[in-house]
Amino acid sequence: MKKKIKKIDHIVSLHTQMRIRNNFLNPIFKFISRTGDGGFIWLSISLILAKFNRTRKAAFAIILSQIFSVIINNGIVKNTIGRSRPFHSIGELEAVIDEPKDYSFPSGHTASSFASAYIIKKCFGIKVGILAYFYACLMGASRIYLGVHYLTDVLCGALSGTICGSMAFKNIMKNK
Repeated sequence: MKKKIKKIDHIVSLHTQMRIRNNFLNPIFKFISRTGDGGFIWLSISLILAKFNRTRKAAFAIILSQIFSVIINNGIVKNTIGRSRPFHSIGELEAVIDEPKDYSFPSGHTASSFASAYIIKKCFGIKVGILAYFYACLMGASRIYLGVHYLTDVLCGALSGTICGSMAFKNIMKNK
């Protein structure tokens, strides 16, 4: 099973590089990925939401979800698993952006995006939630596209982020 997953990860990474990457999409996916650096887009949204009384709890839940995501994914899981990045493991694969120095599993960008998307959907409903989840999916896709994460890094980041979002939502909204 582990070999099959590794094979799928490698096939997806190489297929993306050889058949999907192009000069038109490169700057788009770089931009999307960059907005996830340090949870920038989600923290920016939470700062806007914090200005209004009726959305302040949602802002705090987003911030807490980001804290949970960083501690769990970047602090604990990445360092425990220690999975090397695809551009280190797949000889023909090249990263499109500066090569991250930390480990690959799980995708922190994807985790933080799904954590925030969970909060946004719970607080603002399905229509706004779909937009947040769409952006979270684009974030995960950008990380594969750029050659810095495997498919399984992104899928597990999405799952972990959803759990972090759920924990933050329950913690902040329990007094609602």
